[in-house]
Amino acid sequence: MRPIIVAIAATAAYLPIAWYLDATYNPSLDADVLHRPFTKIGLNAHISHHKIAGAKGDVPNDRRRATLALTEKGMALGPAHTLRAEVAAMGGGRYIFLQAGEGPPSLVFSASDNSDPNTNGRVYRVTDPGARDPYEAQRRRPP
Repeated sequence: MRPIIVAIAATAAYLPIAWYLDATYNPSLDADVLHRPFTKIGLNAHISHHKIAGAKGDVPNDRRRATLALTEKGMALGPAHTLRAEVAAMGGGRYIFLQAGEGPPSLVFSASDNSDPNTNGRVYRVTDPGARDPYEAQRRRPP
Protein backbone atom coordinates (compact mmCIF):
# COMPACT_ATOMS: atom_id res chain seq x y z
CA MET A 1 0.00 0.00 0.00
CA ARG A 2 2.83 2.39 0.86
CA PRO A 3 4.48 2.21 -2.64
CA ILE A 4 1.15 3.13 -4.23
CA ILE A 5 0.79 6.20 -1.99
CA VAL A 6 4.35 7.27 -2.83
CA ALA A 7 3.68 6.84 -6.57
CA ILE A 8 0.47 8.88 -6.36
CA ALA A 9 2.22 11.63 -4.40
CA ALA A 10 5.13 11.74 -6.86
CA THR A 11 2.74 11.93 -9.81
CA ALA A 12 0.70 14.64 -8.11
CA ALA A 13 3.86 16.71 -7.62
CA TYR A 14 5.25 16.00 -11.10
CA LEU A 15 2.20 16.76 -13.26
CA PRO A 16 1.69 20.45 -12.35
CA ILE A 17 5.41 21.12 -12.84
CA ALA A 18 5.43 19.34 -16.21
CA TRP A 19 2.32 21.24 -17.38
CA TYR A 20 3.84 24.54 -16.30
CA LEU A 21 7.14 23.89 -18.07
CA ASP A 22 5.34 22.76 -21.22
CA ALA A 23 3.08 25.82 -21.23
CA THR A 24 5.91 28.29 -20.67
CA TYR A 25 8.53 26.75 -22.99
CA ASN A 26 9.31 29.12 -25.82
CA PRO A 27 11.46 27.59 -28.58
CA SER A 28 12.06 31.05 -30.03
CA LEU A 29 14.37 31.76 -27.09
CA ASP A 30 16.84 29.22 -28.47
CA ALA A 31 19.67 30.98 -30.30
CA ASP A 32 19.56 28.63 -33.27
CA VAL A 33 15.81 29.03 -33.93
CA LEU A 34 14.77 31.24 -36.83
CA HIS A 35 12.40 33.99 -35.72
CA ARG A 36 9.21 34.86 -37.56
CA PRO A 37 8.02 36.79 -39.48
CA PHE A 38 9.81 35.78 -42.66
CA THR A 39 9.51 37.91 -45.76
CA LYS A 40 8.09 36.06 -48.75
CA ILE A 41 10.05 36.38 -51.99
CA GLY A 42 8.83 34.60 -55.08
CA LEU A 43 6.43 31.68 -55.10
CA ASN A 44 8.03 29.45 -52.44
CA ALA A 45 10.94 31.33 -50.86
CA HIS A 46 11.19 33.26 -47.64
CA ILE A 47 14.05 35.27 -46.25
CA SER A 48 15.43 35.36 -42.72
CA HIS A 49 18.10 37.72 -41.43
CA HIS A 50 19.19 35.40 -38.59
CA LYS A 51 22.66 36.35 -37.38
CA ILE A 52 25.21 33.69 -36.51
CA ALA A 53 28.48 35.04 -35.14
CA GLY A 54 31.35 34.20 -37.46
CA ALA A 55 29.17 32.64 -40.18
CA LYS A 56 30.03 33.28 -43.81
CA GLY A 57 27.54 33.17 -46.64
CA ASP A 58 27.91 32.08 -50.24
CA VAL A 59 29.25 34.75 -52.60
CA PRO A 60 29.12 34.88 -56.42
CA ASN A 61 32.70 33.65 -56.87
CA ASP A 62 32.39 30.97 -54.15
CA ARG A 63 28.92 29.41 -54.16
CA ARG A 64 29.89 26.74 -51.63
CA ARG A 65 31.53 28.93 -48.99
CA ALA A 66 28.66 28.75 -46.48
CA THR A 67 28.63 25.83 -44.03
CA LEU A 68 25.22 26.61 -42.55
CA ALA A 69 22.76 23.74 -42.10
CA LEU A 70 18.98 24.24 -41.87
CA THR A 71 16.45 21.91 -40.28
CA GLU A 72 12.66 21.85 -40.18
CA LYS A 73 11.19 20.00 -37.18
CA GLY A 74 14.59 18.36 -36.70
CA MET A 75 14.84 17.07 -40.29
CA ALA A 76 17.59 18.40 -42.58
CA LEU A 77 16.46 20.58 -45.45
CA GLY A 78 18.25 21.02 -48.74
CA PRO A 79 19.90 21.04 -51.08
CA ALA A 80 21.91 23.97 -49.80
CA HIS A 81 23.74 26.46 -52.05
CA THR A 82 20.72 26.57 -54.40
CA LEU A 83 20.34 29.68 -56.53
CA ARG A 84 17.88 32.15 -55.03
CA ALA A 85 15.66 32.01 -58.13
CA GLU A 86 15.53 28.22 -57.92
CA VAL A 87 14.59 28.33 -54.22
CA ALA A 88 11.73 30.70 -55.11
CA ALA A 89 10.55 28.69 -58.12
CA MET A 90 10.95 25.09 -56.89
CA GLY A 91 11.02 25.26 -53.08
CA GLY A 92 11.00 21.80 -51.58
CA GLY A 93 13.38 22.67 -48.73
CA ARG A 94 16.03 24.28 -50.90
CA TYR A 95 18.01 27.14 -49.39
CA ILE A 96 21.00 29.41 -49.72
CA PHE A 97 22.86 31.39 -47.08
CA LEU A 98 23.82 34.39 -49.16
CA GLN A 99 26.37 37.12 -48.48
CA ALA A 100 25.43 40.33 -50.27
CA GLY A 101 27.92 43.14 -49.77
CA GLU A 102 29.41 43.95 -46.38
CA GLY A 103 26.30 43.24 -44.30
CA PRO A 104 25.47 39.98 -42.54
CA PRO A 105 24.41 37.02 -44.70
CA SER A 106 20.72 36.32 -45.30
CA LEU A 107 19.03 32.94 -45.45
CA VAL A 108 16.71 32.38 -48.40
CA PHE A 109 14.80 29.15 -47.77
CA SER A 110 11.65 27.19 -48.49
CA ALA A 111 9.58 24.80 -46.40
CA SER A 112 9.84 21.12 -47.27
CA ASP A 113 6.26 21.13 -48.63
CA ASN A 114 6.31 24.74 -49.89
CA SER A 115 3.92 25.85 -47.15
CA ASP A 116 4.29 29.25 -45.52
CA PRO A 117 6.85 28.95 -42.66
CA ASN A 118 5.13 31.90 -40.96
CA THR A 119 1.97 29.87 -40.41
CA ASN A 120 2.84 26.15 -40.73
CA GLY A 121 3.81 25.84 -37.05
CA ARG A 122 7.18 24.22 -37.71
CA VAL A 123 10.38 25.18 -35.94
CA TYR A 124 13.31 26.05 -38.21
CA ARG A 125 16.83 25.83 -36.77
CA VAL A 126 20.21 26.71 -38.15
CA THR A 127 23.67 25.56 -37.19
CA ASP A 128 26.98 26.50 -38.68
CA PRO A 129 29.83 24.21 -37.68
CA GLY A 130 32.20 26.26 -39.84
CA ALA A 131 31.46 29.55 -38.11
CA ARG A 132 34.50 31.01 -36.43
CA ASP A 133 33.87 31.99 -32.82
CA PRO A 134 34.61 35.74 -32.68
CA TYR A 135 35.36 35.48 -28.94
CA GLU A 136 37.71 32.49 -29.14
CA ALA A 137 40.85 34.53 -28.41
CA GLN A 138 39.30 36.07 -25.29
CA ARG A 139 38.24 32.66 -23.98
CA ARG A 140 41.75 31.27 -24.37
CA ARG A 141 43.42 34.08 -22.46
CA PRO A 142 44.67 33.03 -19.06
CA PRO A 143 42.98 34.84 -16.17
